[in-house]
Amino acid sequence: MSRGESPPIASAHSVESGPWWRSYQREWLSRDLIAGVTVAAYMVPQVMGYAAIAGLPPITGLWASLLPLVVYALLAAVGRSRFGHA
Repeated sequence: MSRGESPPIASAHSVESGPWWRSYQREWLSRDLIAGVTVAAYMVPQVMGYAAIAGLPPITGLWASLLPLVVYALLAAVGRSRFGHA
């Protein structure tokens, strides 16, 4: 990609249609639960700390973190989401 050139955009055909839960496999559940607990263990003190830095009660950080988690849970496609380096 040369300077000033836009990155390629994925075509509509590369995105699978339909909700992710139709293709969810039961074997993934234990690893998904471990991942969820790990994220919660990291996130809870982090959001409480950021709220305290902002001069707000720590519970505010917890409430503010709920909506992004719900949106992620509903929209992220299991097995197809990539974050960080792939």
